[in-house]
Amino acid sequence: MDFIVSKVVMSVTALLVVSILAGLLSPDKFVDPDNDLVRVLDDLSSTVDRIAMSASEVTITWTVPFLSSGDEVLVTVQHSILSCSSNDRTARLQPVFELHTWSYDGSVLNYSTIDALDLNSDGIECRSGQNLTISTVPVLLENESRLLVFLTRAP
Repeated sequence: MDFIVSKVVMSVTALLVVSILAGLLSPDKFVDPDNDLVRVLDDLSSTVDRIAMSASEVTITWTVPFLSSGDEVLVTVQHSILSCSSNDRTARLQPVFELHTWSYDGSVLNYSTIDALDLNSDGIECRSGQNLTISTVPVLLENESRLLVFLTRAP
């Protein structure tokens, strides 16, 4: 009887050791999806900031990355708020510079018109592997030229 009990105890111990080691060596053990989401938003925000601070007309394409775990990311831009989500986790960030998702038609604008255009514009959604176009565009704002930052989904 002692022989059977000892074999059962050894089997249970072996299963515990294997499950603990499996948890320690899990590929997701060293991946923090929340920090990954924040890193994606920080990268996009710093790209927007660099373009806005360039004080010149610039257009670049930014590709939405995958997480380090390989999971897909959804980046949303709505009313100057950047949002990044994956697997029921979400991070949000508001960049220093105002972002616009509407198209400028060349008309003279004022601040209330810009606010109305921002409020009525649709947000942008891009998934991993898709591209966002970030550009600074000179607009006529209250009879003087001013650069605004526009985000659009690249074709």
